[in-house]
Amino acid sequence: MIASKHLTGFLLIALLSTGAYSQERWDLETCIRYAHENNIQIKQAEIDSKIMEGQLKQSKYELLPDLNLYGSERLSYGKTVIPITNELAETRIRSSGYSAGSQVDIFRGFQNINAIRRNNLDYLASNYDLSKIKNDITLSVTNAYLLILFNMENVDIAKEQIDVTKLQIVRIEKMVQSGSVPKGDLLELEAQLADEEFQLVQAENQVTLSHLNLLQLLQLDGDFDLEIIEPVLDTNDLLMEEKSASEIFQTSLTVMPEIKSAELKLESSIKNLSVVRGMRSPFLTMGGSIGTGYSEGSDHSFSDQLNENIYRNFSLSLNIPIFSKYSIQQSVDRARLMKERANYTLMLQKNDLRNDVEKAYADAEAAIKSFQANKKSLEALQLSFEYAQKRFNSGLINSVDYNTNKNNLRKAESQLIRAKYEYIFKRKILDFFQGKPIKL
Repeated sequence: MIASKHLTGFLLIALLSTGAYSQERWDLETCIRYAHENNIQIKQAEIDSKIMEGQLKQSKYELLPDLNLYGSERLSYGKTVIPITNELAETRIRSSGYSAGSQVDIFRGFQNINAIRRNNLDYLASNYDLSKIKNDITLSVTNAYLLILFNMENVDIAKEQIDVTKLQIVRIEKMVQSGSVPKGDLLELEAQLADEEFQLVQAENQVTLSHLNLLQLLQLDGDFDLEIIEPVLDTNDLLMEEKSASEIFQTSLTVMPEIKSAELKLESSIKNLSVVRGMRSPFLTMGGSIGTGYSEGSDHSFSDQLNENIYRNFSLSLNIPIFSKYSIQQSVDRARLMKERANYTLMLQKNDLRNDVEKAYADAEAAIKSFQANKKSLEALQLSFEYAQKRFNSGLINSVDYNTNKNNLRKAESQLIRAKYEYIFKRKILDFFQGKPIKL
C-alpha cells in the first residue's frame, strides 16, 4: 500500500514536471534559427552544395596521373607460340603476365584548368542558392510570426470591448430597474455583448490558425506546444526608410544571394565555353609501364622468369582532332547558347529584384501613411466614444447610437494594428534587401 502511494506520487510529479517543461517559448530569432536547421528544402540545398563540392574536388583530381595494375592468366592448346621465349610448342601452355601502368595528361587545351574554375564557380553559386532558400524561409517565418502578434492584439481588443460592454450592462440593469431607461436599451447591449463574444471567438480562432501556419512552416507537429514571445514594439519609432527605392536596389544588387548566384552562373557558362573549345586542341599524353611474365615450357623457374622478363616502356601520345562529325562544333554552339541564357537569367533576376524592392518600398510608404491616418482616426474616435459614453450614461442617446460609436472604435483599433504590422513587415523586407538581419 505504501509502495503504491509512493508510485502514485512519483507518477504525479513526473506528469507535472512534463507539463511544466513541455511548452516552448520562442522569439522570432529562435524560430528562424530552427527553420534554418530543420527545413527540408534547406537540407536538400545543402546536399546539392555538397554534390557541387564533390564535382570540384574530382576536377582537381583529374590533374593527377592514374595508376593501374594488370594481371592475366592464359591457357593455350595445340600449336602455339610460347609468349616469353617465342618458341613454337604443340602442347598445352600456361602463361601469366603482370604489369603496372600510369598515364597523365600533359596538355589538353586547358580543359582541366577551365573545368576546375567552372566547377568552383558552380560550387559558390550553389552556396548562394542555399542562402536564397534560407532568405525565403526567413521572410515566410517572419510574416507568420507577425501575423500571430496581429491576431493576438485583435484578441486583446475584443476582450477589452467585452469588458466595457459588461460594465455598461451592469449599469443599465440598475437604471432599468429604477425605470430611468427603457428595457430596450438593455436588450441592445446584451445583443452587442453576444456579438462581441462571437467576434472574440473568431479572433481566437485566427490566433490558432496563425499558430498552426507557423508550426507548419517550421515543420513541427500541429500539437507542438509553442508560445511565441511578444516583443516590445515602439510605434513611436515607425518612420519611413531614409534611402530611396533606387538606393536600396543598388545596395541589394551587392548583397542578395540570387544576384550573386546568377552572376557566378554566368561566369561558369563562360568557363564552360572555354572547356568545350578546348576539345579542338591537340591532346598530349605521357604514359609509362613496367611488367613481367611467366610461361611454362621454359627451363627457368617461376621467380627467375619474373626477374628475367621485366620490361619497361615510356610513351608520348599526341592526338590532333581533324574531323569529329561536327560534334565539337555542336558542343561549342550549345555552350554559347547556355552562356547567352545565363546572361538573360541574370538580367531577369535583376529585374525581379528591382520590382520586389520598388513594390516593398511602395507598400511600406502606403503602410506608414495608413498607420498615421488610422492613428489620427483612432484618437478622434476615442474622444467621440468617450463623449458618446457620457451621453449614454446620462440618457441623452440610445443604445443603438452608443453601439455604433463603440463598433467604429473597435474597427479603428483593428485597422491601426493591421497597418502597424503591415508596415513593420514591409520595413523589415527593406532592411532585408540591404543585407540587415531581421530582428524585432
